[in-house]
Amino acid sequence: MPYCFIAQDRTLGLIHYTDQADQGYTLMSNNESTYLIDACGYIVNEWISEYPAGQACYLRKDGSLLRAGLVDGAFNAGGAGGVFELFDWDGELLWSIRIADNMRQSHHDMALLPNGNFLCTVWELKSEAEAKEKGRIEDGAVWSEALLEIEILDNNQYDIVWRWSIWDHLIQDHNPSLENYGIISDHPEKMNINYIDGQQRVNEDWLHINAVDYNEALDQIAVSARNTSEIYIIDHSTTTEEAEGSIGGIYGKGGDILYRYGNPQAYNRGDESDRKLNKQHDIKWILSDDNKYDFSVFNNEYISNRQSAALLFRNPSSDGNYVYNNGFGDEEVFMSYTNPSLYSDILSGVQVLDNGNLLILEGRSGHLMEISAEEELVWEYIYPVNRNGGPGVQGARPRFNSLFRATRYASDYEGLADKILEPSVPIELSPIEDDCQSVVLSTLDRLPPSDDRSYFTNSNGGIGVINSTDHKWLITFTTIGGQVIYREVAKENVHYIPSYIFNDSNVVFGLINDLTTGETYSALLITDN
Repeated sequence: MPYCFIAQDRTLGLIHYTDQADQGYTLMSNNESTYLIDACGYIVNEWISEYPAGQACYLRKDGSLLRAGLVDGAFNAGGAGGVFELFDWDGELLWSIRIADNMRQSHHDMALLPNGNFLCTVWELKSEAEAKEKGRIEDGAVWSEALLEIEILDNNQYDIVWRWSIWDHLIQDHNPSLENYGIISDHPEKMNINYIDGQQRVNEDWLHINAVDYNEALDQIAVSARNTSEIYIIDHSTTTEEAEGSIGGIYGKGGDILYRYGNPQAYNRGDESDRKLNKQHDIKWILSDDNKYDFSVFNNEYISNRQSAALLFRNPSSDGNYVYNNGFGDEEVFMSYTNPSLYSDILSGVQVLDNGNLLILEGRSGHLMEISAEEELVWEYIYPVNRNGGPGVQGARPRFNSLFRATRYASDYEGLADKILEPSVPIELSPIEDDCQSVVLSTLDRLPPSDDRSYFTNSNGGIGVINSTDHKWLITFTTIGGQVIYREVAKENVHYIPSYIFNDSNVVFGLINDLTTGETYSALLITDN
């Protein structure tokens, strides 16, 4: 008989669990902390950066974390990043670069490549004069889109070893004196520089690419553009020079669009009734049982402007060659999951898991759902972290807990092979005790109190004080019974711990993770209560 619980008084963290849930590990971040949790919502690892989340983060096959961070740049539209960091499993920063200046800024997503490199999406500034030279009707500068393949080098260096830009593949029917003039409906391989979705306002963030995914077998890239409500397939087998033109690569078309889906109006085909996607996010390749490379996507405005859906649809090609016959056709949607309350106007994602279930992220609310093939809810989780602060308290209403992406890694994922995956505590504070038992759940042995070091002192009113002048500390207080009542990273030389956490107990257990040295210490703190 399947075991499950539904905790009606829970507002954060794990809400619903059954033994039909995938027993993998979920990676998430919306501020400086990146968490990996097990199926019961317990932390198995945490990485801490000095930068807020710049959207995407992924585990590499060696167990290291590649993470985007947010820094101010010349263009800070929604989804901005600007920094990439590489951490080892133990949280040590190995590598960091910045792609944010007056001419470009990385944003949104990344895709890991088999050679150790990664793809990233980058805004590139085009002046009004440059845009007019391409036949743009609207006035003003444009932040166009490019894909960069980054090679990680020693000493915080990097090489751009491959580049593709949509700016090299434009068409327009406004100015016949320009070389990119043509009949737009006859050239789906080109992007109409003057297309503005009727549901979008005109702004500098023209396409707003929000997702990138790589298919190794086809050597192709899938990207999602929110502002055109389309997904595009690009040939990665080209050289950078070939990617600038229309010849070369395995498929012979250079950097031209090989395939597009979602909104044929973008290339002057069809009308609003032909639209299949609307403001979508998180395009992914999936390999179906019949060996076709299909797609999953989160369709933010699926049925109406207040309902979303997770869609799985067929790839019309089994070998990477796409046929255009007066359009790309109406590909079969072989699974569509929605419910009346499923909605997020921004962010969000969907992942097909190894057990066939769908992991769906309703991004604005930080709400994760795992749905079985029978469309039953088998796991539910609400991300408990305020992006402007830290973990929330169980029972309180979640605030500012939006998530760009949540990625589930199977328990046998190569990057986890030699790692200790001992669950510690839930992310949320003051968690409610439960009897959730995931397949891999085990007990974390706590360190005994230390007599040789005293990191906690006491002041009037029961305020704990910690001196962190030369070290960066992750501070956790629990009751002697193990209930987490406080967790925070010390950000100042003296870190004051609010007295309310000691209201119910005059003895608490303190756990210190020294993020500078990697050491862990513990102590008992006796308050004045």
